[in-house]
Amino acid sequence: MSDGSVIEIQSGYGKAVQKQKKKIRVAGLVTIFVVSMMAAAFCDLEFDNKATSIFVYLIYGVAVLIITTIINVVWAMGLLKKIESLNPLLEKDPDMYMAELTDMIGNPKSAMLKQILYLNRGRAYVCKQDYQAALSEFENMGDKIVLDPRRKIMYRIMLALCYLNLDRKQEALAIIEEQQGVLTELREKGDSLATSLLSLLEEEKGQVETEE
Repeated sequence: MSDGSVIEIQSGYGKAVQKQKKKIRVAGLVTIFVVSMMAAAFCDLEFDNKATSIFVYLIYGVAVLIITTIINVVWAMGLLKKIESLNPLLEKDPDMYMAELTDMIGNPKSAMLKQILYLNRGRAYVCKQDYQAALSEFENMGDKIVLDPRRKIMYRIMLALCYLNLDRKQEALAIIEEQQGVLTELREKGDSLATSLLSLLEEEKGQVETEE
């Protein structure tokens, strides 16, 4: 498959995901409506005591909570898979990647989705070698990172790369040393970026030992 066809397939994912989100919400609302009708039917029954009536209302509340949680989990899992499916665009066309990503996530309310948006926009700017713009995206993530471990590592490594290219060497080296274990594993798997970052750290440590 040619590069152009890959981009053509990926284009428009954002709108498709938003439509899927609406469908999931509609299905959830219909389900909640059905549960509400069932609860109303129960309320019309004559219960033996007040405790039984309270129990029915409690079951209804728990059912609505479970349904809402399931809807959110299904949506989040689907969204994360769609975001991963955009990866072929990242190096081929970073601008299109950012447009599709922004269209896909929209205006996120959760802290995690906001950070995923900033992280991936930052990665796109790194691919464009616009390290100042990438750093701005990473800084928008704030001090409290709520990403999963894999994305936290990615964020730290990308941040170190930005610092290196913006002549903030000491800040970069501090992150590289912090992530040395992970970078070593990646280097053993043939990762060129990990190899370069660790070589820089080893070179710096060698210079310090020589001076001492």
